[in-house]
Amino acid sequence: MFRFHLSKLIMFMTSSSLTHFFEQSRSKKPIAFKLLEIDKLNEVAIDYLDRVYTMNNQQDSINLLFDRLVKENPKSPIPYLLRAEARGLTPTQRIDFYKEAYKIDSLQTVVNYELGGRYYQLFINEYAKNQNKENLISYSTQSIKYFSNLYTRDKSYREALKYPLLQLATYLGNDELKTRVEQPNEQFFYFPLSAFVDLPTDWQTNFTVDVVSGGYKLNRDFSVPVKVILGVEDARFKIEWFSNSLRTLKEPALNAIKAEKAYRFTWLRSFHNLIVVGLLNTNQSRSIYWKECDKSGKMINEGTKVLSQKEWTAIVDAIQSIDFWNMPTQKNEARVARGLVSHADGAQWILEGAASGKYHVVDRWSGENDSKEVCMQMIKLTDLTIKSGEIY
Repeated sequence: MFRFHLSKLIMFMTSSSLTHFFEQSRSKKPIAFKLLEIDKLNEVAIDYLDRVYTMNNQQDSINLLFDRLVKENPKSPIPYLLRAEARGLTPTQRIDFYKEAYKIDSLQTVVNYELGGRYYQLFINEYAKNQNKENLISYSTQSIKYFSNLYTRDKSYREALKYPLLQLATYLGNDELKTRVEQPNEQFFYFPLSAFVDLPTDWQTNFTVDVVSGGYKLNRDFSVPVKVILGVEDARFKIEWFSNSLRTLKEPALNAIKAEKAYRFTWLRSFHNLIVVGLLNTNQSRSIYWKECDKSGKMINEGTKVLSQKEWTAIVDAIQSIDFWNMPTQKNEARVARGLVSHADGAQWILEGAASGKYHVVDRWSGENDSKEVCMQMIKLTDLTIKSGEIY
């Protein structure tokens, strides 16, 4: 439900080989228990045992498993965090386990985020269905408590938590909280989160709008859910994905570059190398640079060139000709739920611009790209060689 906390990402990135090993073995449970002897909190082993016990309707075995983890790790909130993510629990049961983790470590990031998020979801659901005043006040107050804890102590969450906190503060009439979180937040990632959040204009006063998880509707053929509201989780997931690629290339945030004008094209392709091309106008010096690295992060090609006034004017005019500064960051029709906001196979075309104190980013997917021609013009100014079959 709440996707971007660290433990889930680590598990996603490291578990595939172990999961494959489990599935190829006839004696899977002994392997899981052996892993737990080596690593008492091995998430792959715990998830596997939880899955098997759930399939076999062995609730007592699930309880014994987690009771053992709690007993062996009495000062760690992790067993309760894992218990809260186990299968077959009600929202209230999950909250109870997160609260046990909170008792052990009230400063733990995941604990505060999950508790704030779970109570926020209860608030959204209650407002949409029953609108019981007592429940709404309780859920919103509890959500604010935990989200505020995290907002205060972790700057990297402030851009994201600002949205639910503003909405909940509006519902409760908490002007002090609204004033506090409405202050400009430090941009923690490469991209401003607001560029990738897309909510209805009345999101702050419309308490049916889930600003955290966003919202879906069925496509016309009633088969594919289309993302019609992009919440802070969608935005943060995508930003972290893009930011990791730019870190690999040792790129700075574009709006932190000291230049009169700067543009950058980042090309994330499923089957080919990562490429970035940048245009810089600094103190009357106009230049283009490029970097290419393979999937392992090894730099394959990089270079820079000075551009003539004619070349600079031509490429900037091309960018202006697509009305870059007024283009939507993302296309509405592209919001099809494939995992989250990622697509199966293809490429992300990310074009950024920073000039005269303003910043804009346009993100396009293969096949829906109204910035493709300009991006390819930038490529042609470099020494990069791109074969036709590598353009998608």
